[in-house]
Amino acid sequence: LYAVLCGRPPIEGKSLADALRAVVQGKVTAPRALDPTIDAALEDLVLKALRTDPADRVPSARAFASTSRQRESRA
Repeated sequence: LYAVLCGRPPIEGKSLADALRAVVQGKVTAPRALDPTIDAALEDLVLKALRTDPADRVPSARAFASTSRQRESRA
């Protein structure tokens, strides 16, 4: 979803080591920093899905879809 919204992957690096370092450090550019027209609630959901600590992520694809639908219905 991040790549669809932003036109690039959430993690980039000049080498595999750079990319892995970025993953470990949780270095993800916020989607709205790349495209300010992205909805803030959608950005929050995408960034939550990319958090490095599994306890901080949406617990399942079903929960992700449910949260996405709930946010969409409030918009």
